[in-house]
Amino acid sequence: YLKAITNECIGSAIGSLYITAYDLMEYIKAGFGKDFGADDRILQVANFKVLCIDELTQVRWTEYVAEAMQTILDRRYQMRVTKGTVLAMDENPADTLHPRLVSRLKSGTVINITESDLRPAMKTLF
Repeated sequence: YLKAITNECIGSAIGSLYITAYDLMEYIKAGFGKDFGADDRILQVANFKVLCIDELTQVRWTEYVAEAMQTILDRRYQMRVTKGTVLAMDENPADTLHPRLVSRLKSGTVINITESDLRPAMKTLF
């Protein structure tokens, strides 16, 4: 679903990014000690018009991960008039995510998709 949202946005010339939570954290960590550092990367990701972060519950929630995600979501929350954020996870956010993030998500809409994982079915198509 998130990749389809991202592709539709790109096709409509809306700057968007699809990334898994793990890849996002790796991208940010790769900025340590670089000219385009971790903070720059956080702000870069936060400034996409549409940001789709997948597999949010598949990353280990250290204090740094919680802080980085909160910074991204805070920046987007402050600019909510022009930004769209889509987060996907396999579990209830309140049961899984850091409490600081859950408080930011309460202002959004939660859509519970009860269908099973579509990846196995897609493998038979290709």
